[in-house]
Amino acid sequence: AAKHSTQPVIASHSPAHALNKVNRNITDEAMIAIGESGGAVCTTGVGLFLNDKGDASPEAFAKHVEYTGKLIGRDKTCFSTDYMHNAFGMFKDNVANVDVYAPEKGFGSPAKNTAVEHIWGVAAILEDDYGWTEKEVKGFLGENLMRVYEANWK
Repeated sequence: AAKHSTQPVIASHSPAHALNKVNRNITDEAMIAIGESGGAVCTTGVGLFLNDKGDASPEAFAKHVEYTGKLIGRDKTCFSTDYMHNAFGMFKDNVANVDVYAPEKGFGSPAKNTAVEHIWGVAAILEDDYGWTEKEVKGFLGENLMRVYEANWK
């Protein structure tokens, strides 16, 4: 779809498939197409999507953001959270639909998640461990998405 769009495209909740081969993670090919559209790819903090250990630490999250930034540009990164105040409703749906939300598809339980308050730890890792500038971190934290929204919402 991104190859055919006349506007920048966003992929939300999209860790890198190259780092964890879960079928719902985004491929390099798709990320490149989104980057070429001027869009952004937002990593999410579901541990089962970040790595095969289910680690949802800020370090695990930042690894995917850095990978995406190297592939398509730091100005095309962002974050999506799957963290919510009350997830019990979602878990009921998952349990009731095990054919759709099967463990072998990456939907095992219990799932760890990078909590929204951990995004500051992710930002610090991007700066301290990966050398991101303040401008690049601000982009990741929301300015990159605002650029895409402004291009689309006229």
